[in-house]
Amino acid sequence: GVGRAIVAHVISEGERAGAVGSFLFPFRQAFYARLGYTSAPPVHHVPVALAALRALGGARRRVRRAKGEDRPLLEALYRTYAHVGTGLVARTERLWTSILADERLVVVVLDDGEKPSGYAMFCFEQAEPHAAQRVRVTEIVGETTACRLAVLGWLGTLSDQATEADLEMAFDDPLLDALLDHDPNRLRPGTARIEHALGTLGAGPMLRLASVPRALAARGYTEEGRLELDVDGERFGLLVRAGVG
Repeated sequence: GVGRAIVAHVISEGERAGAVGSFLFPFRQAFYARLGYTSAPPVHHVPVALAALRALGGARRRVRRAKGEDRPLLEALYRTYAHVGTGLVARTERLWTSILADERLVVVVLDDGEKPSGYAMFCFEQAEPHAAQRVRVTEIVGETTACRLAVLGWLGTLSDQATEADLEMAFDDPLLDALLDHDPNRLRPGTARIEHALGTLGAGPMLRLASVPRALAARGYTEEGRLELDVDGERFGLLVRAGVG
């Protein structure tokens, strides 16, 4: 009863404030499905041999360690990628500060053109002293897929420090297709049942739209045009000009 009351309050406040909708990571999906939430695509956790990333050619690109004055750049690149990527949400200044305050976090910037065009966030993980290290990649962002691919390839240069990376990727991320061409699990043994496991699917958040028109207008678009949509029997017209719906 308390859980339902809290969710009802959040939904009511969001609609009063003109929110597009709400999302959450559920303790149980069936509970929130009864309250109008629906599942988002899953998240793919992919273990990758760093040697496989070297084959992507990123070692030839200029990648440098991020500095304090790069924060506005990181925020701008994130906003650009969030308009075309899957599963990214707007970040407040406080959230950015919290993320970048992690002393274990390493941030590198792709900076081999007129201006930086991508970055990666990762940290090294080790179960105990002298054990093998892993690279946990939390974010790969770029103005284009080619920029993200270059940053991903550069991570392969860390193979002298670790043998494997753990990537968290949206299920429809095009980088996954690039990885599959280079035998990403070459160092991981298989089993009699599954010879080449490609990772683990994790449940993503659940979403509830407060307003279909607000949702269509809030997202970004890369092409112009007109669409007629039928959502649960209600018709909507969408016109896109200059990237705005």
